[in-house]
Amino acid sequence: MQNDILLGMLFTLVSEKKCTAKRLAAKYEISVRTVYRYLDVLNQAGVPLVSFQGAGGGVAVADNFRLDRTYFTKAEYDKIISALEAFDISAGGESALIDKFKALSMSDSPGYILQSENLFVDTPMTGGAKNKMEAFGEAIYGNKVCRIVYHSRKGEITDRKILPHAFTFKDGQWYVYAFCRSRNDFRLFKVSRVYSVFVTDETFERLPLPPKRQSEDEYSALPRVEISLEVSEKCRPDVEEWLGIENVRRSGNGFYASAVQVYDRQLISRLMSFGDGVKVLAPQEVRDDVRRTLKAALSVYGEKE
Repeated sequence: MQNDILLGMLFTLVSEKKCTAKRLAAKYEISVRTVYRYLDVLNQAGVPLVSFQGAGGGVAVADNFRLDRTYFTKAEYDKIISALEAFDISAGGESALIDKFKALSMSDSPGYILQSENLFVDTPMTGGAKNKMEAFGEAIYGNKVCRIVYHSRKGEITDRKILPHAFTFKDGQWYVYAFCRSRNDFRLFKVSRVYSVFVTDETFERLPLPPKRQSEDEYSALPRVEISLEVSEKCRPDVEEWLGIENVRRSGNGFYASAVQVYDRQLISRLMSFGDGVKVLAPQEVRDDVRRTLKAALSVYGEKE
């Protein structure tokens, strides 16, 4: 399967509101059957495709999809633009496509948080969080020292310089894995607890990462519990995304889920977020914890059980 055809089809679908499989087949000199196979690959890769039946029908990309520079790294964009410019000169073609790529590459309003050769993450965030993530991203990819003001869970406020090496996503939270000059060791900093971040002009040589990360040590030390849940149809998709589809099963007319989870306040909050759509069957201590939390929440509003 040729990546150039896949990429070409993607650009065609993005630039045109609707396109038939027959037209794509003729344009790329492949069979209609192969076109549908390529479309299936694009769909599995996360491109939301919409099919229209009948006269005037065809295939289109959903309106909420946008192709931006996150599909390529800066180096890849430079290579593409150089190749297009060489082709344009030799073939005497128009420069509109080159201008579009240059504008896309130099955009000051990227829709991404993280990108690499093999990974791209695009996730909604508050303005403050996004700014911090972009600053850390610049520091990580440019090997630049950051100065941060950090608020710990214990209420300690520190001003320190760190050498960011990587992002970590754990339990729904973003962290920066960095060497801390104050502690002379690697530390994990939760982005939401960073009050401010300033990317300095000072650069650093990347250090070899410890064989076992601090995040792994912390995570392995947390208490765990195997939970069993009764799940309603309305909450089934959300529970599948949370625990993994392999851990949700149908039994009779209902759905049930079981998985080992870290036992902390976040687990109780997550269970409560499903409202009456999820019932904890076991273990008893988790059932009791949810019940106590619900009673405390009702008391805040002056409601009786």
